[in-house]
Amino acid sequence: MRYWSVFVALLTTLSAAFAVQMYYPVAHVFANGESYSIGTIAPGHTLSIIIDRGNPQDPWIGVKLDKNWNYRYDISGNNMYIYITIPKNVKNGPSQVCITAYGQNSAETFCPSFLIANGLISAEIGRKTVIAPAGEQAKIPVLIQSKSIGETDVSINCSMGKPYCAESTTHIGTEKAKIVNYSASYPFPGTYPTTLTITDMGSGDEIQKTVTLVFTPSIRNDMGALHWGLPISAPILQPIMNLLALVTGK
Repeated sequence: MRYWSVFVALLTTLSAAFAVQMYYPVAHVFANGESYSIGTIAPGHTLSIIIDRGNPQDPWIGVKLDKNWNYRYDISGNNMYIYITIPKNVKNGPSQVCITAYGQNSAETFCPSFLIANGLISAEIGRKTVIAPAGEQAKIPVLIQSKSIGETDVSINCSMGKPYCAESTTHIGTEKAKIVNYSASYPFPGTYPTTLTITDMGSGDEIQKTVTLVFTPSIRNDMGALHWGLPISAPILQPIMNLLALVTGK
């Protein structure tokens, strides 16, 4: 019985010597160069992986990949952080990357596998009609969701062009959702159907959503109209507005 206990302990030690503990994006122990599926990722997205550092007597100090993909790594305490960018031109379908973590006299290989697919970013407009005073910023709530195990930047722009559309870029983490209050403005009152273009800057995927912007008359707008010799929204206020425009130079 004593010999059996020693044998089991020896097997446990040998197993630990050929294992990589992954903590993120999924928890899994890779043994003997094992391949394990960790999810779906889009081209151009950055995959973040957190693993342990192996044997404390000879901790891993670096990594190398079996593919010519851009990557970097950081070490913090007992963890190693690996960041791998999937090429934009990679084909959709099943894929894997084998990573070798190495120390001074040790090395272990593990092979995360994943499905590469486009269309993992989605977007919805919170309100189909947004109302704001002319010349002021209209705030358009945009819900951006990611089904990717990778991270990416997402840009938002609108069809009204500069200077009326703000330039907005936001970072979307792994399988996260975020609400972005996108801003657009127009100097004159009116109703303006507008198209928002939401672009996944990693994969290049684009989503288009329509929103109606309604800009209402305002004192600031009337002063601007007087400056350009245009009629104002409340003619009864014309003498006062003329004086304000003269004083302010608007």
